[in-house]
Amino acid sequence: MIKRMIAIAAITTVFAALFAGCGDSLQEFTFTYSSESAGSYKTSVSFDSRQAYRIEIYNYYMDNHAGKHRPIVKEGTLTDEEYKTLKKLLSKCNLFKMDDAYGFGRENDEFAGDIMHQMHFQTPQKNKFISIRHITEHTYPLSFVNLWVYANTFLSEHK
Repeated sequence: MIKRMIAIAAITTVFAALFAGCGDSLQEFTFTYSSESAGSYKTSVSFDSRQAYRIEIYNYYMDNHAGKHRPIVKEGTLTDEEYKTLKKLLSKCNLFKMDDAYGFGRENDEFAGDIMHQMHFQTPQKNKFISIRHITEHTYPLSFVNLWVYANTFLSEHK
C-alpha cells in the first residue's frame, strides 16, 4: 500500500513538472509577423511577453515616387484579453515543428505570387523563422491559420 502511494506521488510529481514546463515556454517570447510585396509595401507587427506590440508600415511605392522615406510606426500595450488570445494561439500552434519555408518550390501564384509572409518566434530556448511565398494550393494547420488571421486582424484594427 505504501509503495503504491509513493508510486502515485512520484507519477503525479513527474506529470506536474511536465505540465508546468509546457507553460514556461511562453513565459518569455517575441513573435513577429510581416507581409511584403517587393518594392511596393511591407507591414509588420511584433508582440512580446511584456504585452508590448509594435506595428510598422512601409509604402515603398509611394515613398519612392515622393522621394521620401515615411514609415508609419505605432507602439502600444496589448489589453489583457488580446494578450491572453495571443498566448493561447501561440501555445496551440507549434511553430517549432513547422517547415522553415513554404511555396518556394513551385510556380508563382498569378494573383499574389510576389507576396512574402514571414514569421519569427523566439523563446529563451529556441528561435524559429518561417517564410511563405503565397501559393493557392498549399494548406496549413488550422492553429497556424488562426494565428495568421489574428496577426492580420490586429494589424488592420490597430494601424
